[in-house]
Amino acid sequence: MDNFKFMNSWSAWVRWVAVVPVATFFYGLAALLTNGLLRIWDPRSFRLAGVFLVATLVICSSLFVWCGAATAPRFKLVIALLLGLGPLIVAFYAAPVMGWFGYAVFGGGVFVAWALATWGYLRRRRAGSLSRATDA
Repeated sequence: MDNFKFMNSWSAWVRWVAVVPVATFFYGLAALLTNGLLRIWDPRSFRLAGVFLVATLVICSSLFVWCGAATAPRFKLVIALLLGLGPLIVAFYAAPVMGWFGYAVFGGGVFVAWALATWGYLRRRRAGSLSRATDA
């Protein structure tokens, strides 16, 4: 998983402190943008609104995990796994409202982010670009 390039000049402690705020910021940004699109588009059918809601939750939970892990200076896979617990906990508490469907939606986004993080890690490992300073 590649870093955000502009963060390469930041010290490691700043990046560690920024992991959760960056993840939360991108989750909120994606939620605001998709909510704004839904208000502008205004689908009349309940089915289309449901599909849009599912896509929004998958994108938001994926961005939460991906951007937070990309901000971390090291241990990106561990951070991705830990950040993935956040949307899964939200799904657990949303289960009385959304039922098992909430687990599937939030879990789908987390799975997408975990798959992308693992793919990026393995790609860098195969290329031989992993070092102790960038990832573990």
